[in-house]
Amino acid sequence: MRYRKRLNLRITLVVVLLFIIATITTSVNAKEVKLSMSETKEKVITNFTVPIPLVGDFDIYIKLRTETHGDLMVDLSVSKQTISPGDELEIYVKPISGKLRIIRTPIVEIVDPKGKVHKKELKSVTDEKDFPGQFNINIPIPISDILKKAVITYYTGGGGALIPIPSIGANVYGTVKTYPKIYIKVEGCYPETSEVTLYSSEPETVRVKKIEGVGAKIILNSWNLNSVIETSSDIYGGEYKGGISTINYRLVDKKEVIDTVIATLKTPMQITLNDVESIKVGEKTLISGFVKPEASISLKILCDDKTITTVRSGDDGKFDYIWAPKLVGKHFIKVVHDGSEFTKPTESNVVTVVVKAPQIPTKTTTPKTEEKSEGEKKFQDLKLF
Repeated sequence: MRYRKRLNLRITLVVVLLFIIATITTSVNAKEVKLSMSETKEKVITNFTVPIPLVGDFDIYIKLRTETHGDLMVDLSVSKQTISPGDELEIYVKPISGKLRIIRTPIVEIVDPKGKVHKKELKSVTDEKDFPGQFNINIPIPISDILKKAVITYYTGGGGALIPIPSIGANVYGTVKTYPKIYIKVEGCYPETSEVTLYSSEPETVRVKKIEGVGAKIILNSWNLNSVIETSSDIYGGEYKGGISTINYRLVDKKEVIDTVIATLKTPMQITLNDVESIKVGEKTLISGFVKPEASISLKILCDDKTITTVRSGDDGKFDYIWAPKLVGKHFIKVVHDGSEFTKPTESNVVTVVVKAPQIPTKTTTPKTEEKSEGEKKFQDLKLF
């Protein structure tokens, strides 16, 4: 017997726990969204000048072309299913997975003393990394052979191959940081647009507040890959002038518009119907009331569960209707709202109205006087004298 009681108690606890978990789960709206973005960019990483004896100065530009592609899967969830003025709302943005692919192509451009450009693309390197996060890069760039070819091409006096070319090169190193930015728009709340930067796999929280009106629409407005490269350059071997030591720039500049609706939250409404005066058939009476929160919504006025008209409350929440009943008896009046994109369905309190029959006017009769004969009239006239 004791065993059975303990077993029943355990089963009851499990059922209660499952109910609580189900309640927590269903109280939050969630949506997964896949985002993709690509951009190709070419940027000068460093430039310097190498003087060649008896020939002149050769300007060297080291560029980096990056073909960047990012795929991001995010989960967006909302802490409420309904919202009313004064409520605070939390939106959680959690990265599920992020894949970054960058093809890096170093480019060496040499401008000879006459202004002619000698260009050489070096071997591309592909990086595939997870994000949010960062990783280091190191790009050795040999320059001597490219410079020698440019000098030989430029020098037309013969014997260009005998000109000493310094064994010069460069090393570009740095860090690629990718922390995507998500822009959330919440119509009907303040602030309306919020920016979220994802620094890790942990969710980030957006907090907004419902100020006035009804309902709220949560929209994933746009996003930016926010991949930044920070580079430094070392130049080695031979003499040179100038040079850029450090440069930072975005691999992707554009902000891609998404405009995906994550959730639409509705506001519970309350309708209060004022008392209606008892009247007679054919007379006019006022049906009035108000809705909370104050909003302009569609309302049906029912008499004995039959719709007699449809009205709309004003922005202040008030509504009214002039009603002239046609039937005698006790009637039950209520107001119903069927719900809308931003409001939940509801109905008012019921008001009882007694309609009486109209009063039937009573006819008044005057006593009938007997008509006198001509002789009696003459005799009456003589008596007056």
